[in-house]
Amino acid sequence: MCGLSGILTLGRSERDTIDALRRMHAQLAPRGPDGQGFLLVDEALSTRRLESLEDGGPQPRVALAFRWLAIQDTGREAIQPMPSADGTSWLAFNGEIYNFVELRAELAARGHQFRTHGDTEVILAAWSEWGAGCFTRFRGMWAILLVDLHRRLLVGSRDRFGIKPLFYSVEPERILFASEIKAILAAQAQRTANQRYLYEYLHGHRSHLNEETFYSGIFSVPAATMFELPLDGSASAPRFVKWWEAPRYDEARSRPRTYDEAAGAVEEALTESVRLHVRADVKVGTFLSGGLDSAAVTGILHALEPRQHDSYTLAFDRSRYAAFDESQYVDDFVEATQIPNHRTTMDAAWLRSSVREITRVQEEPLIASTVCAQYRAFELARRHGSTVVLDGQGSDEIFGGYGKHELIVWRERLLRGRWGGFAREARILSANHRRSIPSLLWGGIVRPAVGNLVRRLGLSYRRYNWIDEGAFRSVVLRQSEENAARNDAIRAWPSHFDREMYRDLQFGSLRPLFLFSDRSGMAHSVEARLPYVDHPLVELAFTIPAAMKVGFGHRKRILRDASRKYVPASIVDRPDKMGFITPESEWLRRDLRDDVLDAVRSDTIRRSPFLRAAAAEQFVRDYIDGRHQDFRGVWRLYALRQWLEVYGLG
Repeated sequence: MCGLSGILTLGRSERDTIDALRRMHAQLAPRGPDGQGFLLVDEALSTRRLESLEDGGPQPRVALAFRWLAIQDTGREAIQPMPSADGTSWLAFNGEIYNFVELRAELAARGHQFRTHGDTEVILAAWSEWGAGCFTRFRGMWAILLVDLHRRLLVGSRDRFGIKPLFYSVEPERILFASEIKAILAAQAQRTANQRYLYEYLHGHRSHLNEETFYSGIFSVPAATMFELPLDGSASAPRFVKWWEAPRYDEARSRPRTYDEAAGAVEEALTESVRLHVRADVKVGTFLSGGLDSAAVTGILHALEPRQHDSYTLAFDRSRYAAFDESQYVDDFVEATQIPNHRTTMDAAWLRSSVREITRVQEEPLIASTVCAQYRAFELARRHGSTVVLDGQGSDEIFGGYGKHELIVWRERLLRGRWGGFAREARILSANHRRSIPSLLWGGIVRPAVGNLVRRLGLSYRRYNWIDEGAFRSVVLRQSEENAARNDAIRAWPSHFDREMYRDLQFGSLRPLFLFSDRSGMAHSVEARLPYVDHPLVELAFTIPAAMKVGFGHRKRILRDASRKYVPASIVDRPDKMGFITPESEWLRRDLRDDVLDAVRSDTIRRSPFLRAAAAEQFVRDYIDGRHQDFRGVWRLYALRQWLEVYGLG
């Protein structure tokens, strides 16, 4: 895990590339406490590798900066940018290739020699051997910038799911690349909020549905793509080529014949993923929340390597916040395994003192205080010496862990005319969710259909009277060609459940989760690894029918049964799903009451062309006085003020 910055000069530029790179590099210090390196390539393709940037000399055509968090190989020879054996390629790489041991052996058999023991040199050898085909052989997470002097190209690539970030901005005389947006902002004279993303955010939608960001002109390199830019500076922008696609229905492997066969395959694939994800030369720990996802990963790791790893838990005071605390399930797990467990907590006072720093880390307005809770958990892991932490993210998206998945399966029974199953499911959902069947019909059938129609017609949300809709006239609400292509890909799946799984994986909820995790971890120089988002396991999950995952009162049924030998029954058979939540609703009404009122009364909010300040203040007052329960809307107003001020946009 590391931090990258890079500049490719287009044509002849009068800009000071060295100074710009220095400012970008300074923003990424927490990503690499173990060392740094620089590569400068001039127009004649002569290279200079430096340990510190020097002023003077000709302006480089390509300039790369690297921050090093040593994990796989802690020897000095492993620092980047790293040259290939013949010196014709140079690599700056953020992430991990988990199957590098196996690839190294294969490449050695083909005559390649290695002087280091990690994965960076394996990438260089794989590029030399297979070219762009090497990416399909990698099992891991990465963002890569590679200078190929022989082919006179700057090559970039991201992993299949976009776990590791890589941002870029195209300017008239240069293209900027970086692991974090703040590094690009440091090299630019101006910054402007992206109205499209801001509009989505204010309405409560996670906005990472395309490659835009919250800043106009700054984009994310798409997941599972690569690009090649000529070193002569003749290109105007990267052209991205997909090198992997999530398996489509007609391309997926044959579906398991029996439930037991599928459960066995899930156990085997998850175990293999955990075994590879734990490869490191530093201390590895796990997050342990009390839910199934983190418990399964921790339990499998404990079975593979007993008592060698610590676990980390964020908990709340049960006497005050019982509805938000899962520590009783953590207690069950620790008692059964005797695995070391360290705990921390957070309260409104800590949140108040930390929210601006966390906003700076996250580079965008915080969607919820759970992002702050995750930041706190990484802080705990670093305090106890773990440089790598295994996280349970991704399980809900591929195995069906959310309430929406139950409703989708229920709706599908109706659409397919399975009346008996539809009625039975309705009774179970009504009992489990303590809602009447008419209420379920409205929330699970009618409202989603209306919402889809509204989106298809390109209508405005118009949910809050404190949003000045007129200020967003320039925001394109109708479907673009990009949205149409995305929807066509989603509709290719015959099952509504599989469509939702594909949507979440490619375009939906996982994108912001990956960003939150990377940014929070790197703020504490901790690498987050995600065993559930391992492509063999994900591809397997696409072959498993929805009925084996969700339905008749079960979520993630197949994962539960695949995990039984590793996880206590109290966790495996939990009927509820708490999720990673905080007492945000209570804090906003009580502990943070004055802070939120101060936010909506601030000059920043009052000057905002996007908000009606008086209506926003009334909305907050109505929440505090109990006239509505939309605490998330209140939080967004509070968080928006922090972001606008931290990043100088207010």
